Amino acid sequence: WVLGNWSSTLSNTYVSSFKDFNDPTKTTVTRRIEPYSLFNLSVSYRGFKNTDVIVGVNNLTDTMPPATNATGFAGPYVSSVGSPLGRSLIATVTHRF
Repeated sequence: WVLGNWSSTLSNTYVSSFKDFNDPTKTTVTRRIEPYSLFNLSVSYRGFKNTDVIVGVNNLTDTMPPATNATGFAGPYVSSVGSPLGRSLIATVTHRF
């Protein structure tokens, strides 16, 4: 959405269900990971001379990523799907000289 110097973005990352394996070298399915959806929201203002200001929220709904049995990830979560950090605020100020 854009209106004058203001704009906003609402984004969604959706991952459909997938099979979770105990051992990545075997084909024994332990369980099915349910679909996962992650929303991010940001608002930007470009009304200052040579300066852009962006504020937003990552993981708007504070959704935890699915846990996995596989050992190929850095922790008990599927790191390619989401972050276990939960909701986080972001702010960016960009100035052009």
